[in-house]
Amino acid sequence: MHIDFFSSPLFKKRIELAAKRADVARNKFLQIRVGYLYSRSSKHSTEPFTEHTPTIEVTPRFYFPKHVLITSRSRGDLRFLDGVFTPRFRQRLKLERTFELKRTALTPTVKPKRSTTDGMTYSTVSATPPEWNGNWISTL
Repeated sequence: MHIDFFSSPLFKKRIELAAKRADVARNKFLQIRVGYLYSRSSKHSTEPFTEHTPTIEVTPRFYFPKHVLITSRSRGDLRFLDGVFTPRFRQRLKLERTFELKRTALTPTVKPKRSTTDGMTYSTVSATPPEWNGNWISTL
């Protein structure tokens, strides 16, 4: 469960750029998310656990020329795993740009990822239609 709080773009130009986006969250300059996660293992598990995790995320969005959007999410998890406090902080940087096609648009996303095996940083790229209605024929 979580609750999101948003602020408007700081400049009118940003509002005009954001108005074309279908995703409401991308239209906002700053998003603050407060949440709580509860999870536990099944009663028949050989390794039982109980986890309580209050979370807070702060996500500013920066618009650059050529309709490039950079998002920097900072997330703090205040985890209590079997009563032991194990906090963690995670940060995610994401670069996006929407390309308009004839009847649809694609938004490739670049996200740097750190490898757990060799410590190097890699990037992943994905492209998805902005509005998925379950029917490829009507969106392409």
